[in-house]
Amino acid sequence: MSVSISDTADSVQFPPVRPTSTFPYQLLHKVGQGAMGTVYQAEDLELGRVIAIKVIKPSFLAELSASDVANVVQRFIQEARAMAGLSHSGVPIVHRVATEGKWPFIAMEWLEGQTLEARLEGGRKLSITNAARLGVQVLAVLAVAHEAGIVHRDIKPANLMIGRDGRLKVMDFGLARVAESAIAHTQAGALLGTPQYASPEQLSGRPTDGRADVYALAGVLYEALTGRAAFEADSIYELLMRVDAHELLPPSELNPAIPKALEQVLLTGLAKNPEARFENAKAMSAALQPFLVSNEDAAQSHSSIPDVRTTAPLQLPTALVAGSTAHELVVGVVRRWTASSLGRHSSMQLLERIQERPLHAPAFSGAVVLPKLCILVVDGLIHTVFETRTGRVADDLIETLPEFVEPTLFPLPTGLAPEVLSLLSSLLLEPEPRLANLDTSVVDMPRFTQKLAAEGFDGALRFVRGNALGFALYARGRCVMNLFGDGWPQATEATDWKTWALGASTFASVEDRLTRFPAITFRQQLSELVFNVVRPTLASTSSMRTDVLEEQRGLQLVPDSASRLSVRRGDSTVQSMLDGDSAFSDARWLLVDVAPQFEQYGRAARWKGLVGTLPSVERVILHHTIPTLGSTEAPLDVVTFDAQGNILHILSRVALGQKGAVTRFVEQATRFKETSPSAGSLGAAILLAPSFDDEALDAYIKSFRKAGLWSRLDVFTHLEGFLHLGARTGFHVLLVEETEGRRRPLMPQ
Repeated sequence: MSVSISDTADSVQFPPVRPTSTFPYQLLHKVGQGAMGTVYQAEDLELGRVIAIKVIKPSFLAELSASDVANVVQRFIQEARAMAGLSHSGVPIVHRVATEGKWPFIAMEWLEGQTLEARLEGGRKLSITNAARLGVQVLAVLAVAHEAGIVHRDIKPANLMIGRDGRLKVMDFGLARVAESAIAHTQAGALLGTPQYASPEQLSGRPTDGRADVYALAGVLYEALTGRAAFEADSIYELLMRVDAHELLPPSELNPAIPKALEQVLLTGLAKNPEARFENAKAMSAALQPFLVSNEDAAQSHSSIPDVRTTAPLQLPTALVAGSTAHELVVGVVRRWTASSLGRHSSMQLLERIQERPLHAPAFSGAVVLPKLCILVVDGLIHTVFETRTGRVADDLIETLPEFVEPTLFPLPTGLAPEVLSLLSSLLLEPEPRLANLDTSVVDMPRFTQKLAAEGFDGALRFVRGNALGFALYARGRCVMNLFGDGWPQATEATDWKTWALGASTFASVEDRLTRFPAITFRQQLSELVFNVVRPTLASTSSMRTDVLEEQRGLQLVPDSASRLSVRRGDSTVQSMLDGDSAFSDARWLLVDVAPQFEQYGRAARWKGLVGTLPSVERVILHHTIPTLGSTEAPLDVVTFDAQGNILHILSRVALGQKGAVTRFVEQATRFKETSPSAGSLGAAILLAPSFDDEALDAYIKSFRKAGLWSRLDVFTHLEGFLHLGARTGFHVLLVEETEGRRRPLMPQ
């Protein structure tokens, strides 16, 4: 992985093969590269976290003179430090900008998600609403950057990362301006990066400003809506000639669904003359606002439950409740809504009922309060489950529910925006402040809130005065609720909080909305979702050794179109949920990482029912209920099938790795193997948990001993973790512990 170059000034070696005192990072693997830069995934050994390391490619610097190298390095560092100074959730966090052996590098936030380039692969398009939303998010970042005097200059689909939580990050600020300085000196006539998104003035080497980024984003949206780039060519000169000599094909001719008003937004953004474009990012964002709401969104904006309606009056802008912690304030405001007792209910039936989406009635939005916990639901989606006493948010709260409960429903009152519930849910998570500890006696808070509104802020302003706590909740730039607890002596619900909440002892923080669905939401919303396994096709004529791991990482899970129709959610919602669903990442881990992991430790042959069957997997179903097990059984989170429809692997995930969970899972898998016609080929059953206690591990070992005489065959077959059901039949059982996204198989000796 280490590379070296020799330039006219010095010979440098980078990245270091091993961590050093000034470079405390262990490189894991290279994850991508462009014309100028290379990105590595690395582990920060000092803080124990995964990060990204960005460097300038040696081949790029090798073509430059000594003076140009110095200029490029200086601008690389300057731009990276400028990016670090940008305060916006859409900009990756920069942990460190430094040099190692005269070699510049950036240590920054590791992003989990998918680039827009990957989303658009194969000519796929975004819906009008999703394209507009993406554009507004990018423009909010650009507006902050432009105000700081930074022009990105390399806006393209590959530099737009959509995270697992659905939030967008604009990447590669640190390289953009360097690219401009080197383009005329070393890359004349060649494509640097992806210049079909570059503005005419940038292509011709003329001075650029923020309107060049507006042009690039308009080009990205053009492609996202039509499935093709606005202009394409094989060289910069040819591209420049096309841009100068050819009129842009109106996007509605490629996609008739594009409204004329939106088409005009794109054409204005792609104007050849910068003076004819939008004046700045905010102006283009304003032009996209009318396209942010789809018909589906409008239809889902009402909140009730089929047989429990609420006619509570419109709430006042500010709610004052008892409490000094976030969860106390959330419980306090929920209990002010109209209550409806449902009486004694089966826990399973209750959970099914609040997640229903009837065809002819709105789904439930509101809170379900039980003796020890509270569930917040938005349009049939469970957003969070938390303990009312401690505020703890965890999946095990659902797993440990008694069989019967007596719930109280608190439907969202008429007049309150549905986003209130998701914002309340966000308050219960560990905050990730964009700005913290703003002194409200110094900051002009009325003007500051106006800027948040113009930005389209989604999240909360947190106010702290001693032990007193309060929040102003924003949805797409609109304040939808003000919530304050004890300790605000001059507070009244009828007056604006700006008149009594500010002052020398009050500090404010800006916190973006966070969304982390519990496991039960994924199991209900993505139930029986089918994926086809698509493996990369490699050229058979190649004489070079194939990197098996890289080949496997190219594997894709493509949703089956018929199965996708059963999920009555928009594409962006489904994609966001898949990005956050552990079962989806478990399926990829099983198909991509298990075989190399077992082969690395020489255990693949001992787990042939698990590893040897992986190449035969053609189909995966998430959250699948096995008919032969009965409807009372919990769904299996991942089930794999071969081309003939035989089940090869089953996988479940639990929040508590205790004896009961292990025993139930082994019994469930055994019953399935013995009774289901499609289970004759079952090779492995996998149970995941954050950890397994000693009693769970003991129950796991004892499950093999119950096989009696048959278990002694392992001495001859050299199998591990194999549960014999007879002389010639059985399956592997594997326990896997997962901490911070890393899965560790527990293999019995």
